Amino acid sequence: MNLTNPVSLRKKPVKKSLPQTGERQSIVTIVLGTGLLFLADIVFYIKRKIT
Repeated sequence: MNLTNPVSLRKKPVKKSLPQTGERQSIVTIVLGTGLLFLADIVFYIKRKIT
């Protein structure tokens, strides 16, 4: 119990200190970045198939 309590207390303030909008923006940017790379790969693959 003594080991688990400090961990739970440490995790909670970290989440509260970080702004929710900032976390959402970082997730959105990562998702958009990976999506754009995936689309670019598909376009490149299609272009190679056509030519």
